[in-house]
Amino acid sequence: MRSIIFIFLILVTIVTELSSQANYPPSVGLNLAMKAGVSVVQTPVGRQNALSFNKLPDIGLSGYYPISENAPLGVVANIDFCNYSYIIKDYGNGNLYKNSNSYISFAPSLFFKGIMLGFGFGIPLSADVDGSSIDEGTINTLYDLRFGYSYDLYLDESARLSIYIIASYMLNHIFSDFETNDPMKLIVPQVENYIINNSHNPRAASLSIGISYYYLGSGKSTE
Repeated sequence: MRSIIFIFLILVTIVTELSSQANYPPSVGLNLAMKAGVSVVQTPVGRQNALSFNKLPDIGLSGYYPISENAPLGVVANIDFCNYSYIIKDYGNGNLYKNSNSYISFAPSLFFKGIMLGFGFGIPLSADVDGSSIDEGTINTLYDLRFGYSYDLYLDESARLSIYIIASYMLNHIFSDFETNDPMKLIVPQVENYIINNSHNPRAASLSIGISYYYLGSGKSTE
């Protein structure tokens, strides 16, 4: 991850030297996004991964702070109520089981000409399988890598309305002690002679599409 950020900073520095453009002023706002996700970890025998669409949107507060005077380069920080879901399919009967986890997330990102690269840190709030609650104490703290792009739909001296897309990838597994805390173990039990272990512990990749509204505090761009 450090290598990716280092390369990104080098590219930003080169492009900044080649071009000059007004930056956004320090600003705060709101964001709202819908998300789809899937576990990218190989399932135990008898189960399959499937794509899930969140029923509830992610919602949160955003802040932007410019770190360059002659290029649209800055830091975006989000504090969100976010949801991650994925579906596990019973290979035997075809039944689908939606696993959903909710977090309070803090996510800083580098921003350059709409491109965003950062990471998220999330504290688990709740978890369920098809609406049946499970102990959130079995859910690990969230760490994920994020990459996205934001495009301004409207911009004037006082406000900015943008649409964005963000891809995220969990850097750690969802459950602690998966052999004990696997929420599917009674629904789709272990197949004889095929042991379920932590290598089957889900880790989700997701894609979000949303809108953000920023109030441009100073009312002027940084030039």
